[in-house]
Amino acid sequence: MRVLFVLFLVLFAVPAFSQSPAEPPVDADLEIRVFLEPENGVYVGQLARLWVEISNSSQFAGAPRYPDLQLEGAIVIMPDQLGVNFSERVQGGTRIGQRQRYVIIPQREGTLVIPALKVTVSTLVDNKTSNPITLESEPIKLNAIFPPGMGNLEQIITTEKLAVTEGYDREVDDLRVGDAITRTVTLRGENTFALALPAIEFVPIPGTRVYPAQSEFSDQTNRGQYSGTRIDAGTYVLEQAREILLPEIVVRWWNPESKSQEKTVLPAVSFQVDANPDFQNSADSQPEKISLAQKLKRGAFELFVWFRSNIVWLTVAAICLFIVAAMWKRFSSVLFQSWKNWRASARVSEAHYFAEFRRACLSNNLPDITRTFWRWIDCRYSGTQIPVLKIQDMREMDADISNYFTRLEQQHYGRKKEQQMKMDGREFYRRVKQLRKTIKTRPLTNPDPDFAHLNPGRI
Repeated sequence: MRVLFVLFLVLFAVPAFSQSPAEPPVDADLEIRVFLEPENGVYVGQLARLWVEISNSSQFAGAPRYPDLQLEGAIVIMPDQLGVNFSERVQGGTRIGQRQRYVIIPQREGTLVIPALKVTVSTLVDNKTSNPITLESEPIKLNAIFPPGMGNLEQIITTEKLAVTEGYDREVDDLRVGDAITRTVTLRGENTFALALPAIEFVPIPGTRVYPAQSEFSDQTNRGQYSGTRIDAGTYVLEQAREILLPEIVVRWWNPESKSQEKTVLPAVSFQVDANPDFQNSADSQPEKISLAQKLKRGAFELFVWFRSNIVWLTVAAICLFIVAAMWKRFSSVLFQSWKNWRASARVSEAHYFAEFRRACLSNNLPDITRTFWRWIDCRYSGTQIPVLKIQDMREMDADISNYFTRLEQQHYGRKKEQQMKMDGREFYRRVKQLRKTIKTRPLTNPDPDFAHLNPGRI
């Protein structure tokens, strides 16, 4: 029985051991290599190639998967999605591989550090595909040199050859008000890409309205040599009968072969715009008919121009608004409570009660004058004084005001039949106002302490 069990294990173990070599092992013979062309650095705006080579002593199961490369301060393009196959003999053996390239165009001077690239690839072992293997390259540095004498340019063009041409969509000999003419400028650079070519600015001209068109980009590849073409156009709508001068366009670039600065000048174009009676009559009799799409397009363009010209102030305003919002969120409750406390204290202040007394005097209503006057006097001179003593001190300051105080006392303490008297509220207010100024500089005298018991509520 024991012998049968051993034979059973052997029968099932042999197929298992025979299948294990079919599992593809990790191929340790894969290599990755990166290098730059040229190796000794480039000028700002010049095209450099970053080559990535994957080699193996066996076959590849498919094309390697190369990562996207982003590099701050440079334009990076992978112009060919599929790499180039190659083979080489090393120490009596043959290695096969695939070579891929990135195009890097530096936009600033200094050292650009190209990070490590991770490339995923699978190989064939005994006609079976292995698991994906990720290879990682070493970081590499690219030195960019600023071309001398080009510091005043916003964008540097570095190319061995640059062709700049222009054209117009119509003749300039017979132009009238209301016509439009389009100026098209084409830049074609060798060994560069269209994104590296600068935009042509069409400046506004008096008597016209200019509408720039969207730029067109195209790139061409011929046996590893690149060329880029950029087309910019601007349409000038002629609005006045006068002489129009389209300014010259100057394009400067750096030639890395001759190490010199070169330029191409498109000459200025001058033409005469004649009056157009039909256009003037139609413009005077009817408003310009513009479709909704044209209005939206024109409005969007004008808004874009306004934003571009005010971007600095808009940024500062946004930062200030953010700071104000943060401060308000942090201190709004404290400020609101302080404002409420201020309002509460203002409603019981001497100035508030004197303002009520002023309004009563201007309305010349004796009951209101009496009520507001006594409220003000109580607030202004709070303490141990009783109202009668306050009035007595004020009489001593201004003897001519005694008649007014007497009427107020009769109104406040007298019988109803005595309350029908009339009073000049405006004159009374003028005297109390003057007396108030005097009191601020010379306060009322303190009453005799013996009178304190007459007003125990004030003690």
